[in-house]
Amino acid sequence: MIGLTLTLLALQAAGDTVTYDVAGALRRALEASPTIAAARFRDAAAHDRAQQAAAWSNPSLTASGENFGQQQSFTGREGIAGIEGQIVLATPLPFGPERSGAIRTARALASSTSAAAEVTELDVQAEVLGAVADLLRDQAMVEGAREEHRVCFGNHG
Repeated sequence: MIGLTLTLLALQAAGDTVTYDVAGALRRALEASPTIAAARFRDAAAHDRAQQAAAWSNPSLTASGENFGQQQSFTGREGIAGIEGQIVLATPLPFGPERSGAIRTARALASSTSAAAEVTELDVQAEVLGAVADLLRDQAMVEGAREEHRVCFGNHG
């Protein structure tokens, strides 16, 4: 709302103020809108989650060891050669409805947030245009009142 107010103030130009036409004011308001920026970030995040849902998971690596400090008495070997243990490399491989359902859900949410971002932008655009229309109407009313005052009272006030 602050951005909208500042945009409207920019339309009421003083002598040393930059002026904008309606299209320029609308463009600046849309570019500066934190509401639209937040909607776009939510949209980008949803698309990233959809991409992540379609990617395969990273493998995991686990290691375990036994007989540390007791290698000679348990295995008959000294040092690292006497340690017993294992290293396991594993990767989850989801198939079927678990994987495809997660991908479809993430893509549907991405489509939904894209539509919501478009609606948000249109809502802000309608709000700005409504405010500009109110401003132009009020300016016309003020000018009409000034002209009426001039007609009725001349320049004597």
